[in-house]
Amino acid sequence: MPGNSLRQQYFDMIMDQVRSNRFPSPTMLDRIEQSVGDRDAAEEYIRSLIDKLSDERFPSPVMLDRLSGLLDILDSRQ
Repeated sequence: MPGNSLRQQYFDMIMDQVRSNRFPSPTMLDRIEQSVGDRDAAEEYIRSLIDKLSDERFPSPVMLDRLSGLLDILDSRQ
C-alpha cells in the first residue's frame, strides 16, 4: 500500500538521522516515536537507542528515562 511505503520511508529517514547523530534532538526522537508503525519498528528504534547509550560512559538520565518508558509501553502491548 502506498501510504505504508511513505510511512516506512519517513521512519527510515528519521532513523538514519538518529543513528548518525551522537546526541539526537528530543524533537527528532519525538517524531520517530510518533511514526513507529509496528512492533518491529519499535524494537529497531529501541535497539538503536540502547546501542547509542551503551557507547556513553555517562548516559543521559533523560535518554535512560525515555528508553525505560518505551520499554514499558512495548511490554504493555504484548
